[in-house]
Amino acid sequence: MKFFHLFRFQIGIGLCVLGLLGCNTQNQKNTREAREAYKEQLLVDDQIISNYLRENNIEAKRTSSGIYYHTLKEGAGMPAQRGDSVMVHYTGKVLDGKTFDSSLYRDEPFAVRIGTTSLIAGWTELLQLMPKGEKAIFYLPSGLGYQTGGSSQTVVMNGSSYGVETIPPNAILVFEVEMLDILP
Repeated sequence: MKFFHLFRFQIGIGLCVLGLLGCNTQNQKNTREAREAYKEQLLVDDQIISNYLRENNIEAKRTSSGIYYHTLKEGAGMPAQRGDSVMVHYTGKVLDGKTFDSSLYRDEPFAVRIGTTSLIAGWTELLQLMPKGEKAIFYLPSGLGYQTGGSSQTVVMNGSSYGVETIPPNAILVFEVEMLDILP
């Protein structure tokens, strides 16, 4: 009888191991599919941003990650870097021009430490492109923004809350950002 229970136990462990291996293979497949979907969406976003810039006669530089940016006012000194605390004013819009957030509406600069705060990936990168005093417009592909999930938030403008603003899935985001200060 002990042998039978030991045998059942070993079979159970074997099935669990096989199940875990199967799950691991499935997770790898899902991760691979997600990477492929991200790359495909980046190509779509890049084409949309390129067309938008061309149609609106905007000259912009492109980073290797796919962010386009247009400098409105040159800054001075070294750009901010990971670990620096920065103060910025910003306005965030979707590509159709609809504003979803702005520090200007709150009349309060946004302060953040680069790399230690939960920011969308595009912000971590764009802040490191800007020296103090620079003002620029950034066009973020959806993968560096809210990705396939989009975002909903309560919007506060001029000190009062006025409801929920939705950023749709795969939205290209446009941020006008002014680097007010950089503190190491």
